[in-house]
Amino acid sequence: MSIEKDAIIRRAVFGEQVQQFFNSPLGQYLQHRMQAEWQEAVAEFAKCDPSDAEKVRQIQAKMRYAEHFEQWLGEAVQAGLQAIGVLEDREE
Repeated sequence: MSIEKDAIIRRAVFGEQVQQFFNSPLGQYLQHRMQAEWQEAVAEFAKCDPSDAEKVRQIQAKMRYAEHFEQWLGEAVQAGLQAIGVLEDREE
């Protein structure tokens, strides 16, 4: 097996593992917590004094953290799906 094909297989397997994690009770819990964090930050942002630059930065950082959590895992799943597509194309 070539190094390239091995890397594609590892990416496909990892993507599948991340998808399984998303669907697990722990994954569902963490997704729910991140969504709650996001909603909390949005509510806090709405009440925040716009002239309080430090508070605005803190809230924005909290929002970015929540966004990035799902984005990182979603990117891993997407990379895995693309890798599976590449492997399927090579078999044809």
